[in-house]
Amino acid sequence: MYSLARSQFHAPRGNRPQACGIVGALRWVTGDAPLAPVTGRPDQPVTAAVARAECWAAKALAQDGISEAQLEAACAELGVAYWPPDVELIDPEEGFGTYQTLSWLLGWKHGYRGGRVPPLPCPRHPTLNDLPQQRSTVREQPGTPTRTSGAD
Repeated sequence: MYSLARSQFHAPRGNRPQACGIVGALRWVTGDAPLAPVTGRPDQPVTAAVARAECWAAKALAQDGISEAQLEAACAELGVAYWPPDVELIDPEEGFGTYQTLSWLLGWKHGYRGGRVPPLPCPRHPTLNDLPQQRSTVREQPGTPTRTSGAD
């Protein structure tokens, strides 16, 4: 996901703020960034409760309708300190990328698309069903032992 987001950032028509949010969230949860991407909370290592609180803050930044009181209540329920989203420095689209990423990493059913969808579409890799079947170049002749017939 990190590589996909970086390529999105450098693409001519890529969504740079969203890519920044994705990369920021991934760097934070892996410990490569000491501060949370939306609130700047210094919690390390990142626990599921802390990540969920950051996800709430990112959602509030990206979407209207979530009040500071609701964020404080969510943090209290999670048992983590409340940190408000940095609305002055973080672009709402960047917050949305963080929200998508943390929802996906947490598998959070109340998050972006129920936590089931990654923030960027993953490339599809071929499966065995997609590969053409190989044909044997050796023609079986009567009396030729095969793997299933066994040797007599």
